[in-house]
Amino acid sequence: MTARSGEIVTTDEALPPAIGNEAGPLSTPQTARTRISIADRVILDAEVKATPLGLLAIGGLVTAILLSVPPIIRAARERER
Repeated sequence: MTARSGEIVTTDEALPPAIGNEAGPLSTPQTARTRISIADRVILDAEVKATPLGLLAIGGLVTAILLSVPPIIRAARERER
């Protein structure tokens, strides 16, 4: 299957062979849902689906961002002097 410009391919053919159809514990999606009601007038529903490997990737990105903040602040303070 070939994708046209702007088309999202969601078949297993788009996945690399290493991922394939094998559902292991690290590639099984997990779902979290929540509903928040405020004064019976506002209802917020949220649903998130992620795999453990996806959560690990998100954690790595957040860690990289948090570790990059102190050097930026230090450089800004040195520039002020």
